[in-house]
Amino acid sequence: MNNRPGYPLSGLLLGCLLLLHSLQMHSQSIIPPYRDTVTAGYTPVTGGMPCGTDLFLAKLRKDPAFLSKEKAMNAAILQRGLMAKASRSMLADYTLPVVFHIINANPSSITDAAVLSALQAMNEAFSASGAFTGGRTDTRIQFCLAKTDPNGGLTSGILRNKTYLGDYDFDMEGSDVTALGRWDPSRYVNIWVVEDIKSEYMQTFECGVWTRLKMGGYASAGGDIVVAGLGTGVLCHETGHYLSLLHTFANQDCANTDCNTSGDMVCDTPPERTITGGYPCGSPPNSCSSDTLSGFATDVPDLPDNFMDYGNGVGCILSFTEGQADRMRNFIASSLTGMIASTVCTAPCTDPLTASFTPDIDFPVIGDMLHLTNTSTGASSYEWLVDGVVMATSTNFTYT
Repeated sequence: MNNRPGYPLSGLLLGCLLLLHSLQMHSQSIIPPYRDTVTAGYTPVTGGMPCGTDLFLAKLRKDPAFLSKEKAMNAAILQRGLMAKASRSMLADYTLPVVFHIINANPSSITDAAVLSALQAMNEAFSASGAFTGGRTDTRIQFCLAKTDPNGGLTSGILRNKTYLGDYDFDMEGSDVTALGRWDPSRYVNIWVVEDIKSEYMQTFECGVWTRLKMGGYASAGGDIVVAGLGTGVLCHETGHYLSLLHTFANQDCANTDCNTSGDMVCDTPPERTITGGYPCGSPPNSCSSDTLSGFATDVPDLPDNFMDYGNGVGCILSFTEGQADRMRNFIASSLTGMIASTVCTAPCTDPLTASFTPDIDFPVIGDMLHLTNTSTGASSYEWLVDGVVMATSTNFTYT
């Protein structure tokens, strides 16, 4: 190759490197556009948005103490299952007390009626009744709205927090949301209903635009249930996680050496590799060929009708399997003993009392003087408590 006089090859290379460095420096000074989006192409049970439980568990599992607790939990579930097989008389019906935390800039936009309707739909789903008649399994698990608060007082079981955290970033503000008044998790199922959940865990960069997916919700076994809205699919899916269920496509592989410990650790859900969905229930896909290793007589298709799948198959009645029901019930029996035979869904008194107030500043900051106007009904005397300490017994209250 002949170089033109005055333009040696080394000079051209140096010029290219300088130009590349200049472009890199320039690109660092310009922030590309950013947008939030949801998954396209199908609508999973989590309302069109991916479940964040796998990400949540990945963060929790960085703590050796959590890993040890999770291992002990799974061992207790397995042991309870073996005992239950030996004595069918151990089967019992469970009703778990629930408190809904409405986290929203306008919490009154979600009415009590909407919450009660969502709770009824969830109970129908877990019992394969009502709109879910024809589902695979009655799990014999139901949920009731708490009527007695942790201090023994009367409650509606629906708590509202007016806050900007209703639309939050999971990676930076997740712990802030669940710190807004969590009730004793050994006695109550805490369900946090937010507006929107953003996260950095799944994102793409195309045509100069960053795109990140939003979560439909997330939960951990015996921890908190966080959902973006009151859709039945996302409530049942995340409550399944709360009751120790994993995704049917856990690990996204076909490993099946022991169905009690492989994949989702449930023996009547076949191994599954894919997370896509929207398939007709009459002709579901089959993403694994290792089903017979765990007791299936033949290789069987995936379960697009399962709440713990992303399938939400066309024409399906969503449900849980008998094995999933057993795992959830064994988890309750071994890890949620404080909720068994609970009485907190019974009102502590029959007086029609409602405690409520309105502030004169929606979002106060340190140093503001806050005037609280009492809007309670059915009472003639009052106590104002701050961090559990009685601060006043007047009708209204001013706090700095």
